[in-house]
Amino acid sequence: MISGTRGVDILTVGQYLRPSRDHLPIARFYTPDEFRELRDAALRFGFRHVESGPDGAVQLPRRTNSGIHVRAASSFVTDAC
Repeated sequence: MISGTRGVDILTVGQYLRPSRDHLPIARFYTPDEFRELRDAALRFGFRHVESGPDGAVQLPRRTNSGIHVRAASSFVTDAC
C-alpha cells in the first residue's frame, strides 16, 4: 500500500488542458480506457477514493474541476473508516 504510508486517501487524475498559447503545449490526450486503468491502479495502491478522467471526474455527467467533489469524497472516506 503506497498511499497509506503517506496518509493520502483521495486522488484526482485529470487531463492537462492548455489555457493559452503562453502555457505549455499538450503532449497528448489520454483515452477514457487509460483513465480507467489509472483509477484501477490507484485503488490497488491503496487510495480509498479516486476520480479519474479527462476532466477529473469520470463518474459525473457534466464537466467539473478537481476540487468540486472533495467534500463528497472526504465523506466517503470518513464513512468507510
